[in-house]
Amino acid sequence: MYATVGDNAGESAANDLLPPGLGAVMFNALTSITRARRSPRLSSENRFGGNRFWGEISARTWQRCVIIAGVLLLSVVVAGNISLPLAAVTIALPVGIAVVLNFLFKPYLGPLALVVTGLLANIGTSNNFNPTVLLLVFLAALWLFDLIVHKQLLEAYQTRPVRPLLYLMGVTFLAFVIGQLHWFSVPPAPLDAQLAGVAVFVLSGSAFLMVAVYIRELRWLQWMVWLLVIIGSIYLLGRVPRPIRAVMSFFPWGSTSCLFFLWFTAHVFSQLLLNRSLGTVRLALLAVVLGASLYAVLVQTYDWKSGWIPVLVVMAAIVGLRWPRLLVFMGIAGLLMSPFLISKLISGDQYSYSTRVDAWRIMFDIIKVNPIIGLGPSNYYGYSALYSIRGYSVSFNSHNQYIDLVAQTGILGLACYLWFFWEVGKLGWRLRHRVPEGFAQAYLYGSLGGLCAMLVAGVLGDWVLPFVYNVGLVGMRSSLLGWLFLGGIISLERLYGDQTIRSDQAGEAISEYDADLIAGGRQLEAAIPQN
Repeated sequence: MYATVGDNAGESAANDLLPPGLGAVMFNALTSITRARRSPRLSSENRFGGNRFWGEISARTWQRCVIIAGVLLLSVVVAGNISLPLAAVTIALPVGIAVVLNFLFKPYLGPLALVVTGLLANIGTSNNFNPTVLLLVFLAALWLFDLIVHKQLLEAYQTRPVRPLLYLMGVTFLAFVIGQLHWFSVPPAPLDAQLAGVAVFVLSGSAFLMVAVYIRELRWLQWMVWLLVIIGSIYLLGRVPRPIRAVMSFFPWGSTSCLFFLWFTAHVFSQLLLNRSLGTVRLALLAVVLGASLYAVLVQTYDWKSGWIPVLVVMAAIVGLRWPRLLVFMGIAGLLMSPFLISKLISGDQYSYSTRVDAWRIMFDIIKVNPIIGLGPSNYYGYSALYSIRGYSVSFNSHNQYIDLVAQTGILGLACYLWFFWEVGKLGWRLRHRVPEGFAQAYLYGSLGGLCAMLVAGVLGDWVLPFVYNVGLVGMRSSLLGWLFLGGIISLERLYGDQTIRSDQAGEAISEYDADLIAGGRQLEAAIPQN
């Protein structure tokens, strides 16, 4: 029996705080959830990913929460005299608890939810406090709580790319403290803008770590990719050949930036090129949506150079990484064509290029005040108004991710940023002969190609780490895609890091362990006398 003296006392206290009848229902709701948490079904044998995670919440808990919410709603209707705020709280509380427990017991659903909300959730009263940021704050808090409870902080730290990422976060906090000093005659940015700048670094890194720590089955990486492909295809269906307002209204501003096209093209192209397990129909569909994506950036928005240049880079990077010998020919062709292409691109947008160069000169004058640790998140925007650009004293941003990093977090921040991407790229390069053919191999090369294109996009002014006074936190709708998919490389390391892929005569990829078993079986079969 679960009922005890303490339970009865708790029920009495709940009745004292809530309207008659509701206290008992609320107390029973929490008690049922606690019982589910203590259920043998959630023992260490059933935990997702071994003894490191809490396991999956039972369907019975969801059923209880739905029933409890219905009972609460009926109680409110019958009572009639309850206030509207209290009614909303009492109805939403069981559902909210169920949602929290669902993400806590099934943390691998968090990255999937971020992909969907980032591209489709067009709600909220503020661009900065959009559903993507709010959901990421919530998931990051649960992730940190789970790591502390299960003492996995040191385990997560063992993966090489995690160290520079944590250093980058630490440098950001240090720059925030240093940024409170008055480096110029004007005060630093408002505190909320500075905290938003810190949040960009911390939340982006948290998205990477959540995938790296929690996704330990290949199927969840598949869900991430196909959700992006399906949602992106719907967007392109509403845009190509001409925009359909009814479809486009589902995609909020900031969700379909350059980084969306970059990662959409990366995974569509890599799966089309390398995933031989897909049937003819799926390959044909991928070819169609790839053509629609290229048409959107190369034809419909050709003037948007920071849109189509990273897309072409990601495709070239995937081909070059998969077949390194082609890199020689691609490098020679690039060297021969680059002077012509660069001059043509600059001449086609001379004013934008020249104003950016002027802005970078002023940025260097601002940076030299404190080049090691920077001026703090978001602060340089206000300082830029002290300088005259083209005869105007206005605030502006750098339009360059790398100059922006040095201005906010100094040379130390830029070094940690580049170190992080170097470690991720090096890890992915080591895994290329270990992941099996099919989806995993296509995912790896697509993510490595996306990494290369992200580095190029940062030069063009597309925000891998959004700047508060430019695109703002709304830019995290699409910038998070890169951090999520790069975190998947760590998941592949956990899955295949200790395997060496061989190929038998039929061309099927098998692990070293399976190859040894097959070889031993053949030797045993040969040793058995035949009748």
